[in-house]
Amino acid sequence: MPDPGFLRKQTLRNYDYGWERLKGDPDMRSAFWRNNGADFLARQELCIAPEWFAGKKVLDVGCGGGRWTFGLQELGCDVTSIDASAAAVEFVGANISKGASRALQANIFELPPEVTDEKYDLVFSWGVLHHTGDTLRALQTIVPLMKPDGVLYIYLYGARSWSPLKSFLVKTARVVLFPVPAPLKFSAFKLLLGEYKAGLAMDVMGSTIAHRYSQEEVDGWLQELGFAHVVRTIGTDEIYRKAYHDGCSAAAFATEPQGPPYWFDKWRQENYQNLLRRDMHDPDQDDAGPDVLPPR
Repeated sequence: MPDPGFLRKQTLRNYDYGWERLKGDPDMRSAFWRNNGADFLARQELCIAPEWFAGKKVLDVGCGGGRWTFGLQELGCDVTSIDASAAAVEFVGANISKGASRALQANIFELPPEVTDEKYDLVFSWGVLHHTGDTLRALQTIVPLMKPDGVLYIYLYGARSWSPLKSFLVKTARVVLFPVPAPLKFSAFKLLLGEYKAGLAMDVMGSTIAHRYSQEEVDGWLQELGFAHVVRTIGTDEIYRKAYHDGCSAAAFATEPQGPPYWFDKWRQENYQNLLRRDMHDPDQDDAGPDVLPPR
């Protein structure tokens, strides 16, 4: 079994190269995402009325290409975005962060004072901690950065969201692709699938570390970390959790979790199921040429 540190470095190289080639999150080129991302965050992911977010300090742990940083800013938040990927942070800092927001390159297990000297109204991590190699330790690292009346939000891969066959096939693909350099993997995926789906393939099959957990396991962690309130905001086999203490500033703004269809149902239709799509354009605006991010 390869050294865990080596596996973490391989996973980071995979993502860093992907962000460098994609120049940010491809979904940010879509009017669908730019127009709806903030609403997805408030009403479905976090189940908090949009009025709560104005002026709040947020830590986006593992910002990637910046789509959630963008949504949080649209809600009025000042966002500190961190990621281990230099390419991701460079893009977010230059193209997404605005006003008091900032983007910093950081290893989650070695956070710099610029991050740890602050306390945040919302500590937010979407689809990242399961790539760190030690998800519980990562949680233990970021939870103390939350204000006592703040909110923690995480999305993690669920153990039951894939069938045993799919899990076996993906794990096999990861083993086969493990020795392949990231540039060669990306080029092969792009040739076979197109540039947009190459990024998705790098995420699913290129990263070596991608742990999956049960709902009960994650709820147990959050209870051990002292959270009095743990809310399942999206009811799928994936793990979407909002956690907070008594006296939380967002409690009065809480909304009931919605049922399906969720935002990602339409997202899948526009992206995964469009088998002819081989670029990174908004499919609703193909006649207008390539989409670009709106000016800051």
